[in-house]
Amino acid sequence: QMNLLVYCPQELQISNSETGLIMALMAVSVALGCWLAGIISKKTVETGLIPLGGSGLALSILLIVILRPEKLWFVILILLAALSSGFLKVPLNAWIQAQVKGRKLGDAIAYNNLMNFVFILISAALFGWIDAAFGARMVFLTVALLSVMLTLVLTIKVADSREKLKNLLKWHKH
Repeated sequence: QMNLLVYCPQELQISNSETGLIMALMAVSVALGCWLAGIISKKTVETGLIPLGGSGLALSILLIVILRPEKLWFVILILLAALSSGFLKVPLNAWIQAQVKGRKLGDAIAYNNLMNFVFILISAALFGWIDAAFGARMVFLTVALLSVMLTLVLTIKVADSREKLKNLLKWHKH
C-alpha cells in the first residue's frame, strides 16, 4: 500500500485523492477476499486457498510490473491482488490457530501479531531503500517475488494444501 502513494502519481499521473480512493478500494477488496475465503472454507481450515491466494497475489503484482498497465487495468490488477491476499490470510490464520491447542493459543496469536508488526517495520525500511535506489516499479517486483517465494514455501510446508487445492478445483468444476 505504501508504494501506491509513490507509484500512482509518478507512473499513472493521478491525484492524491484518486490514489486514496484506490487504497480504500484495496481495503474493501482484502475484506471481500477474507469474507469469500470464509464462505468457501465452510467453517473448516481450508489450506487449499493458500496456494490459490498466494498465486493470485503474485501474478497480479507481476502483471503490473510486466505490463505497466494504464489506470483502469492497474486498478483491476491491484484489486485482484488485494482480494487474493484475503484468500491467503484467512486460511493461514485458521491453520495457525488449528495447530496450537489449549492455553498456548493466546501466546501463538500474540506472537503472530508481533511478527506481523516486525515485518511491517522491515517492509517499510525495505520499501524506502528499494524505491530510492530503483523506483516504485521495482517495489512491486520485490513484492511479487516475495509472494512467489512465500507461496512456494507455504505450499510445501503446509502439507495438505496441495491436496485441498486439488479438491477445491474439482469441486468448482462440477
